[in-house]
Amino acid sequence: MILLIVMACGNKSIDCSNDTRSSVVVTLESETGIDAPIVSYSVAEAEYQTADPYADNQWIAGWEESGTITLLAEANICPDNPDCICLAQQQIDVLVPRTDDDCHVITQEVTMTFTEADIIDTACLTEEDSGS
Repeated sequence: MILLIVMACGNKSIDCSNDTRSSVVVTLESETGIDAPIVSYSVAEAEYQTADPYADNQWIAGWEESGTITLLAEANICPDNPDCICLAQQQIDVLVPRTDDDCHVITQEVTMTFTEADIIDTACLTEEDSGS
């Protein structure tokens, strides 16, 4: 009986590393290019936070946060037309699990690809606006 109690106590002491793992790595893509992107996220329907820039067109959404993370990405996908802004938006949910020992999250990698179907607003300068 004593042996079982000692074994049970020994299982509770898990040696977790001190490193911090990203919850989601988000990559944004578009066939037409991306300008002025913004990536934000919400954990368990809490208030949105701005994701951390990571690399070209990549962001980190959360650090050691598990559960359902809602990603919201917005960008101008008409960067080759200086007279227009085509605001595109996408929102997706990502489930971020934890490791078996519950020490860290298992980082999820997500690519969000903007298309014309994602455009929610377009604004173009007219000749009058541009002074022509």
